[in-house]
Amino acid sequence: LCDLWLGWGNLGSWKNRNLEVMNMLKPNAISRSVVYPSSLGPLVLGLTNKGQPRHPLYASYKEILRPYKLI
Repeated sequence: LCDLWLGWGNLGSWKNRNLEVMNMLKPNAISRSVVYPSSLGPLVLGLTNKGQPRHPLYASYKEILRPYKLI
């Protein structure tokens, strides 16, 4: 079992690419939650001011991975 973490920053929303990626991940997240009910789902190191998963280069070393709700 391994976790998926997201971190594309604000530029990930260029041409709505973030929505495309999240739509691709949704079916997997749903089936994973059935097989592994204690799974936290996709993880992030925080969110940007625009609500995008923070890129790891711009996250504080003190940040910890936390669940991210796919739209």
